[in-house]
Amino acid sequence: MQPNIVSELRGPAAAPGDWVVQRRLDYARKIRAGSRGWARQLAQAIADQVIPKSPPGFTFNPRLNRCLALGPNTDPAVYIVSLEGHQLRLPRIPAEEDLALWTSGQWASLLCEGNYIGGWPWHADYFLDVSVLIRGKAAAKLFAWANHQFAIYHPATGKSYSVPNDMASRPTLSFPDSTSYGVGFGE
Repeated sequence: MQPNIVSELRGPAAAPGDWVVQRRLDYARKIRAGSRGWARQLAQAIADQVIPKSPPGFTFNPRLNRCLALGPNTDPAVYIVSLEGHQLRLPRIPAEEDLALWTSGQWASLLCEGNYIGGWPWHADYFLDVSVLIRGKAAAKLFAWANHQFAIYHPATGKSYSVPNDMASRPTLSFPDSTSYGVGFGE
């Protein structure tokens, strides 16, 4: 049974060394602070440190305050998929103010464990999104399809793979017993 974060905030102070409770309290404080100072600090860190050091793009974990390592050292089974409704397209590299406005609108999603901030240039535009890591290409394509995304990204190789968004070509998952399951909404 997980403790109730709200009651933890109102209850007695956590015992010294109780790092699980302390971590949850820190998380709850971030939620209570909402989009005020946290979004500004996050935006400043991304604008000043992350984007300049990652010209081809980045995948940043706001809870751990660090970037996902991209390239051959990345788990080859992991793919990155954007969440529907959490994208921003800019005609330039985002400035700190752009990032602060966007992160303040996304703060609840960004505080969820497993969600990342992604950013990358594409032609003359720059994209930001909230994304997740999915193990397996078929599962990533299925998740992307369900989120109305057109592509998934493989950080180990730096390649993007397109995802068809029509029902006729929906992705399927194959299991070892060779049974294939599609996404059958209403079928």
